[in-house]
Amino acid sequence: MSYIIPTEEITLTDRKKFVNDAVEAGINRALKLAIANSREELVVREGLPLVDFALAIAREEWLSAALVVATMSIYVNTALNANQVAVFYKVGIEEATPAVSQVWFQRGAGGRTTLGLFHIECLYHKLHSDGFLSEPMVYDRNETVFIQLYPRRTAAGGNRVYLGNLVIEPVGGVVS
Repeated sequence: MSYIIPTEEITLTDRKKFVNDAVEAGINRALKLAIANSREELVVREGLPLVDFALAIAREEWLSAALVVATMSIYVNTALNANQVAVFYKVGIEEATPAVSQVWFQRGAGGRTTLGLFHIECLYHKLHSDGFLSEPMVYDRNETVFIQLYPRRTAAGGNRVYLGNLVIEPVGGVVS
């Protein structure tokens, strides 16, 4: 089941639980895949748009390419490293007039499998335009992270669509 929960509709305790659940999901997956032998050998850090997910704009910011109304737009299309797991837990949009109405989390070449589809227009009439995913979207090592945006209007300059995420990897990869 995939739906978005606006941040301002939940308590601080609930917000912390969403993040902690994402951390645990990522660590458990990394241990199951034998990326490390113990929790102490892993680092949990925020994934970076360019370094970890190769966003097309070639800068360290969450900004889509130009969006065309009613046309799916590939936002992230990259394979994780052999020693990484990624977990997405939140979506936010930083736009005065947002164009994006849906975010599709998929895996595999060309988005072969859909993990979750989130309709995010419910965030646009809130004080805070972000929300937590009903369940974490977990990607395994070497897996293609394929995320698409579906716009309700054209936005030549793209949209700033923040994807709250964590990368779990062995100590010493990026963080020592």
